Amino acid sequence: MTATTARLTVIIPCYNEEKNLPATVPEITGALQGAAIADYEILIFNDCSKDKTGAVADAFARQNPRIKVVHNNPNRGFGYNYCKGVELASAPYIVMIPGDNEHVSASLAEMFKLIGKADIIIPHVTNTEVRPPIRRIISRLFTFCINTLFDLHLRYFNGPCVHKKDLLLSVPLQTFDFAYMAVTLVRLIRRGASYLEVGTQLRPRVDGLTSAFRIKNIVSVIHSILSLFWEVRVQRRWEPQSREADHVS
Repeated sequence: MTATTARLTVIIPCYNEEKNLPATVPEITGALQGAAIADYEILIFNDCSKDKTGAVADAFARQNPRIKVVHNNPNRGFGYNYCKGVELASAPYIVMIPGDNEHVSASLAEMFKLIGKADIIIPHVTNTEVRPPIRRIISRLFTFCINTLFDLHLRYFNGPCVHKKDLLLSVPLQTFDFAYMAVTLVRLIRRGASYLEVGTQLRPRVDGLTSAFRIKNIVSVIHSILSLFWEVRVQRRWEPQSREADHVS
């Protein structure tokens, strides 16, 4: 399948992104056009925002019939939005891109052009200096730990990966915290899914702060990773099979 015939569902989770969402959607639609992906849908999840995120999302849906909005009540979290988006998606390929307008359209387009060349397209950030030092340190530590625990060699686990929907549905989608993507990647890659890694660029977040490093979120992530370790290393599920690991810089 080439990028011109690919069908893609884009999930956009939003919590208090009133100021960022108006720029995020055009960035994504621009990337879709840049990759010549004509058949797409966008699912915006307003995760019980306290600002006018929901109204902004509804306005986009009125303007573009390919855009649908889901209003959560109560707040359900990042991982839940992904899992629910996979359930609702109608396209054979799925990606989740946060509504914070960090992701540059040109980089997204290059990633979308790789759709169909592997089971999973895995982005990694090439301009990490746009993020605060503490976030870079924690990100590197997280990547090192996951690679070490599960015998992998990925550059990044928390980016907007593109997956085949049928592969996603072949593994449990029950991790609703910020470890949701790492857990999914570990299961699929250890089972033999092919993947490509591609460098992408970010812009500094204009408004708001990430909630990933709140204590309750960190505790939840640790619990998810320990549960995955038990599943993979003790129960011996998702035993390694032949795998293909390619890298695109």
